[in-house]
Amino acid sequence: MNLSFTITVDGYNVVTTKDKHATVIYDITFTVKNILAQQSPVNQSSSSAPSSSSSSHNNNSHTLFSMTVNKRYSELRDLFKTLTSIISSSPSTNISGNSDFKYDFPPKLIFGNTNPENIEKRKLELQHFFDQVTMQLVLENRMEGTGGEIYKSVLQFF
Repeated sequence: MNLSFTITVDGYNVVTTKDKHATVIYDITFTVKNILAQQSPVNQSSSSAPSSSSSSHNNNSHTLFSMTVNKRYSELRDLFKTLTSIISSSPSTNISGNSDFKYDFPPKLIFGNTNPENIEKRKLELQHFFDQVTMQLVLENRMEGTGGEIYKSVLQFF
Protein backbone atom coordinates (compact mmCIF):
# COMPACT_ATOMS: atom_id res chain seq x y z
CA MET A 1 0.00 0.00 0.00
CA ASN A 2 1.46 3.37 -1.00
CA LEU A 3 0.88 5.86 1.81
CA SER A 4 1.51 9.56 2.15
CA PHE A 5 2.05 11.22 5.51
CA THR A 6 1.59 14.75 6.77
CA ILE A 7 2.48 16.07 10.20
CA THR A 8 1.72 19.73 10.81
CA VAL A 9 2.13 22.10 13.72
CA ASP A 10 -1.24 23.82 13.51
CA GLY A 11 -0.99 26.21 16.42
CA TYR A 12 -0.37 26.57 20.10
CA ASN A 13 -1.85 27.78 23.37
CA VAL A 14 -0.14 29.21 26.42
CA VAL A 15 -1.74 27.65 29.49
CA THR A 16 -1.19 27.86 33.23
CA THR A 17 -0.34 24.59 34.93
CA LYS A 18 -1.57 23.44 38.35
CA ASP A 19 1.55 24.89 39.96
CA LYS A 20 0.84 28.31 38.38
CA HIS A 21 3.55 28.14 35.70
CA ALA A 22 2.87 29.10 32.11
CA THR A 23 3.58 26.48 29.48
CA VAL A 24 3.02 26.15 25.74
CA ILE A 25 0.83 23.39 24.30
CA TYR A 26 1.29 22.74 20.56
CA ASP A 27 -1.48 21.45 18.28
CA ILE A 28 -0.04 18.70 16.07
CA THR A 29 -1.99 16.96 13.29
CA PHE A 30 -0.98 13.61 11.78
CA THR A 31 -2.66 12.57 8.53
CA VAL A 32 -2.20 9.33 6.62
CA LYS A 33 -3.51 8.99 3.09
CA ASN A 34 -3.62 6.04 0.75
CA ILE A 35 -2.27 7.06 -2.64
CA LEU A 36 -4.45 5.35 -5.19
CA ALA A 37 -3.01 4.18 -8.48
CA GLN A 38 -3.38 6.96 -11.00
CA GLN A 39 -5.66 6.36 -13.89
CA SER A 40 -4.07 6.75 -17.29
CA PRO A 41 -4.59 10.28 -18.54
CA VAL A 42 -6.95 10.88 -21.42
CA ASN A 43 -5.21 12.51 -24.35
CA GLN A 44 -7.38 15.30 -25.57
CA SER A 45 -6.40 18.07 -27.95
CA SER A 46 -8.42 20.66 -26.04
CA SER A 47 -6.88 22.23 -22.96
CA SER A 48 -8.50 21.60 -19.62
CA ALA A 49 -9.17 24.17 -16.93
CA PRO A 50 -6.63 24.29 -14.09
CA SER A 51 -9.28 23.38 -11.54
CA SER A 52 -9.87 20.01 -13.21
CA SER A 53 -6.27 18.93 -12.65
CA SER A 54 -6.43 19.77 -8.96
CA SER A 55 -9.70 17.89 -8.57
CA SER A 56 -8.24 14.84 -10.31
CA HIS A 57 -5.27 14.99 -7.89
CA ASN A 58 -7.72 14.92 -4.97
CA ASN A 59 -9.34 11.81 -6.43
CA ASN A 60 -5.98 10.00 -6.36
CA SER A 61 -5.72 9.87 -2.58
CA HIS A 62 -7.98 8.79 0.23
CA THR A 63 -7.54 9.90 3.84
CA LEU A 64 -7.21 6.83 6.05
CA PHE A 65 -7.10 8.87 9.24
CA SER A 66 -6.26 12.26 10.61
CA MET A 67 -5.72 13.03 14.27
CA THR A 68 -4.87 16.22 16.16
CA VAL A 69 -3.24 16.11 19.57
CA ASN A 70 -2.08 18.74 22.04
CA LYS A 71 1.47 18.19 23.25
CA ARG A 72 3.95 20.00 25.46
CA TYR A 73 7.52 20.58 24.31
CA SER A 74 8.74 17.85 26.69
CA GLU A 75 6.45 15.30 25.00
CA LEU A 76 7.72 16.36 21.57
CA ARG A 77 11.28 16.02 22.84
CA ASP A 78 10.49 12.47 24.02
CA LEU A 79 9.34 11.60 20.48
CA PHE A 80 12.55 13.13 19.13
CA LYS A 81 14.63 10.96 21.50
CA THR A 82 12.69 7.82 20.56
CA LEU A 83 13.08 8.42 16.81
CA THR A 84 16.77 9.29 17.21
CA SER A 85 17.27 6.01 19.03
CA ILE A 86 15.54 4.09 16.21
CA ILE A 87 17.63 5.82 13.54
CA SER A 88 20.91 5.21 15.35
CA SER A 89 20.11 1.51 15.84
CA SER A 90 18.96 1.03 12.22
CA PRO A 91 20.86 3.38 9.90
CA SER A 92 19.52 1.66 6.78
CA THR A 93 16.12 3.30 7.28
CA ASN A 94 17.25 6.89 7.64
CA ILE A 95 16.73 9.43 4.88
CA SER A 96 20.38 10.25 4.36
CA GLY A 97 21.48 6.63 4.08
CA ASN A 98 24.25 7.02 6.64
CA SER A 99 24.57 6.56 10.37
CA ASP A 100 25.46 10.24 10.93
CA PHE A 101 21.91 11.44 10.22
CA LYS A 102 20.45 13.59 12.98
CA TYR A 103 16.99 15.08 13.29
CA ASP A 104 16.92 18.85 13.73
CA PHE A 105 15.09 19.65 16.94
CA PRO A 106 14.71 23.03 18.67
CA PRO A 107 16.74 23.38 21.86
CA LYS A 108 15.20 23.70 25.30
CA LEU A 109 14.75 27.31 26.39
CA ILE A 110 15.66 28.20 29.95
CA PHE A 111 13.90 31.58 29.82
CA GLY A 112 11.30 33.05 27.50
CA ASN A 113 9.56 29.88 26.37
CA THR A 114 6.18 31.70 26.44
CA ASN A 115 7.46 34.76 24.57
CA PRO A 116 5.39 34.99 21.34
CA GLU A 117 8.51 35.49 19.17
CA ASN A 118 10.18 32.41 20.71
CA ILE A 119 6.99 30.39 20.31
CA GLU A 120 6.70 31.27 16.61
CA LYS A 121 10.37 30.44 16.03
CA ARG A 122 10.00 27.13 17.85
CA LYS A 123 6.82 26.35 15.91
CA LEU A 124 8.78 26.71 12.64
CA GLU A 125 11.63 24.58 14.00
CA LEU A 126 9.17 21.91 15.12
CA GLN A 127 7.56 21.93 11.67
CA HIS A 128 11.01 21.34 10.14
CA PHE A 129 11.52 18.41 12.54
CA PHE A 130 8.14 16.93 11.56
CA ASP A 131 8.97 17.40 7.87
CA GLN A 132 12.07 15.26 8.47
CA VAL A 133 9.95 12.67 10.30
CA THR A 134 7.50 12.64 7.37
CA MET A 135 10.36 11.93 4.93
CA GLN A 136 11.48 9.06 7.20
CA LEU A 137 7.94 7.67 7.26
CA VAL A 138 7.73 7.69 3.46
CA LEU A 139 11.09 5.95 3.13
CA GLU A 140 10.26 3.40 5.82
CA ASN A 141 6.84 2.73 4.25
CA ARG A 142 8.49 1.98 0.91
CA MET A 143 10.95 -0.42 2.56
CA GLU A 144 8.89 -2.06 5.30
CA GLY A 145 5.24 -1.07 4.89
CA THR A 146 3.44 -0.06 8.05
CA GLY A 147 5.41 -2.49 10.21
CA GLY A 148 8.40 -0.18 10.68
CA GLU A 149 9.56 1.13 14.04
CA ILE A 150 9.29 4.82 13.11
CA TYR A 151 5.68 4.39 11.99
CA LYS A 152 4.81 2.50 15.18
CA SER A 153 6.44 5.16 17.35
CA VAL A 154 4.68 8.02 15.60
CA LEU A 155 1.32 6.24 15.85
CA GLN A 156 1.89 5.61 19.54
CA PHE A 157 2.72 9.30 20.03
CA PHE A 158 -0.59 10.31 18.48
